Amino acid sequence: HSRGNFLYADYEYHDRNLGAEEELKRARLIGQSALSLGSDDQHTLIFSGRLFATEDAPAQPQNLYQIGGLFNFSGLPYNSLSARQLAFVMAQYQRRLTRPGVLPFVSPIYIGASIEGAELWSFRDDISLRVLNWAGSLYVCTDSPIGPVFFGWGFTSDSADAFYLALSWPFMLDELRPGR
Repeated sequence: HSRGNFLYADYEYHDRNLGAEEELKRARLIGQSALSLGSDDQHTLIFSGRLFATEDAPAQPQNLYQIGGLFNFSGLPYNSLSARQLAFVMAQYQRRLTRPGVLPFVSPIYIGASIEGAELWSFRDDISLRVLNWAGSLYVCTDSPIGPVFFGWGFTSDSADAFYLALSWPFMLDELRPGR
């Protein structure tokens, strides 16, 4: 269903004196809340946020956080921007247009929109939440027998845009991105 809460937090400390190959500190905080309203839960609001920070880590792919793609700063190609520090917030509205059918091939259809704010920083000292870059999306989706299918248009405040056809959960492309 489309209601509930999710909270994830972790902290890693790698020290050469304790046998680590590289020294680094990494903190991650992820939260999501979904609320359904209306007759038969026809309207759903989803609020998501992520804060990731890495200190003393070399600029290698495993130490960088990415944004880009549907519901991950829509309007940009998948994982097109990366840095050691990341802040991301999203508010999403989804409306069910049809009811699930009795037959397995009749699936409900939804329309939705998101507004997303994000910023990346290379160094912890640069972090400031005063100014975020903005993006959003408009989409249609259905729950098919192979999982959700999304067709959407994403756009950014910098006039970038992209069209998406996503099969399955576009928010779950890595283990630290909660889905709907």
